[in-house]
Amino acid sequence: MEDVNDPEAWNRRYIEGSTGWDLDAPAQALTQLLPALAQESNAGRSAGEEQSKRVFVPGAGYGHDAIAWAKAGFDVVAADFAPLAVSGLSKRAARLNVKLSALEADIFALPAQLDQSFDFVWEQTCLCAIDPARRPEYVQTMHRVLKPNGTLYALLWNHQRQGGPPHDLPRALTHALFSSLFTVVRVESVHGSKRAGEYLMTLRKPA
Repeated sequence: MEDVNDPEAWNRRYIEGSTGWDLDAPAQALTQLLPALAQESNAGRSAGEEQSKRVFVPGAGYGHDAIAWAKAGFDVVAADFAPLAVSGLSKRAARLNVKLSALEADIFALPAQLDQSFDFVWEQTCLCAIDPARRPEYVQTMHRVLKPNGTLYALLWNHQRQGGPPHDLPRALTHALFSSLFTVVRVESVHGSKRAGEYLMTLRKPA
């Protein structure tokens, strides 16, 4: 893999079809999580909230997870810096008649209008793909875009292999990484996943 900080390097992966991270479906952990979140969100709106809860999906790729969030009734912004990923995401959403915002952007250079504008962040295969030296910057960015008391759901992969991407993300490493700015609410294994060693972290941005 060439420079992971270069969108063209990732774009070439899409051109070549070298997209092994793409499962052509939403993550199993997300399909298990969404029904309860959607019910809670709908109950909140019926109690007086006018707008849908907002979700940010960084490194969204072809957007299977982003589309699942939108189908469940959430207001979704999905970002990727590979142009072919974003165009593929937009085409899939249009074909499925799903409304979301597909943003071509580097997650480390997001527009200021996204600051503190999301109730949720859904992380899946973004953190494992970035330059490990930029992980603290990633955590700061997710903290920046979340509202106070917002929740970051991070589906992470402890595959125990050297090198990357995808880089290995052991639980001790990610706990130390995120706990600098977030409260770790829960960490649970994902059973039955196609990726052995997956786990889901639930993290809360303090008020």
